[in-house]
Amino acid sequence: MIGDGEAIPHPQGETVQSGATVALIDQAFLETSETRLAPLGETSVLGIGGRRVYPLHRLSQVRAGAHIWEDVRAAVTPERIELAPYNVLPTSMFEGDIVDFDFAKRRLRVYSGNPRRIANTKRNRIDFVGQDGLVFITIRINGVRGHALIDTGAEVTFVNRSFARRSRAKMNPEIAKLIEGSDLDQHLAVPYKFRNLRFGSAEIKRFEIPVLDSTLFHELGYGDTPMMVMGMDLLSRFRVQIDRKRQRVTFLSREIEREDLFARPSISRARESISP
Repeated sequence: MIGDGEAIPHPQGETVQSGATVALIDQAFLETSETRLAPLGETSVLGIGGRRVYPLHRLSQVRAGAHIWEDVRAAVTPERIELAPYNVLPTSMFEGDIVDFDFAKRRLRVYSGNPRRIANTKRNRIDFVGQDGLVFITIRINGVRGHALIDTGAEVTFVNRSFARRSRAKMNPEIAKLIEGSDLDQHLAVPYKFRNLRFGSAEIKRFEIPVLDSTLFHELGYGDTPMMVMGMDLLSRFRVQIDRKRQRVTFLSREIEREDLFARPSISRARESISP
């Protein structure tokens, strides 16, 4: 276990992801390592473009910082996908009560006990609901209640069409973009204008984020229910502490400027289903 005081590097949007439930390892990376592989069949990985099937293997050993795992189940990507990091480790692989993302210092700490208090910061604590190792919090957009998946593997924040419709958001089609999902197809991302977003004591006013028609929402059971994927464009403005023992997320505040949050998203991996 990574003990109190030890840390591993956490480049933004890479390596350790709260929105993943299976490890993904790049084939080219494995070819340069001494890790032994044992085939286990296939697994499908869910992203914004739907499911994509990868070979599933058991890896003899995986290292991250001071931490070592033996006999790890992992999906092996046969080619590098544009917009995706080479290797992904889900936070569920780490033991400890607190998963502490310090994005400003590009560090991740996993430890037991209580979340660390950081001087001169404002704490915003929110209870979360766990679902298959994923973390969901309650949010409100334009006064409409919904849920947000905390996903450090998503480069950008986005919502489903149900959230946009119920919150009466206004579309801005002039800057619509095509993005590439995990199925390697392109998907139209249209930004919408929202008045405000509230989660706990935090509030963001007058912002734009994309609305996506993605099977990801339906697969997670939120097809017709307002839902957001809270990505790194928003999360990186805080220090985020996930308290798995008490099922609570603490956002340590950083200054949030009024700016367009719309950017090119990366692939958000949510969960897997296995076929032998």
